[in-house]
Amino acid sequence: MRIFKWTPNFRTNVESHLAPVWITLPNLPAQFYRRDSLGSIAKAAGNPIKVDQATANISRPSLSSVCVEIDLLKEPAKRVWILARLDGFWQPIQYEKIPDTAPIAFDKVMRNQTLRFYTLTRPNQ
Repeated sequence: MRIFKWTPNFRTNVESHLAPVWITLPNLPAQFYRRDSLGSIAKAAGNPIKVDQATANISRPSLSSVCVEIDLLKEPAKRVWILARLDGFWQPIQYEKIPDTAPIAFDKVMRNQTLRFYTLTRPNQ
């Protein structure tokens, strides 16, 4: 069973190419553990949904986790540039349990007036 976000054009017979996935930001400096900062950083990976409890409580400072909605049709971001005052750094983004394949995606192709069906496979990471 998969959980999907409802949208006005939601159809039960079509799998979504959007999926909730937990990302981790290893060794993120403590000053970035505020919800607004985590949300901004997580946007590099997808649409932020939730911060895990250990991250919210800063009880596990070596690893922060955020659940994001990712588009399985896009290449996942592997890092994000964080600029802090006059200095910046690349923050790695690690993904937990990305689905191996995107479900059937529909691509309406107007030339030849056909509807093509594709099974999209995620690239190896």
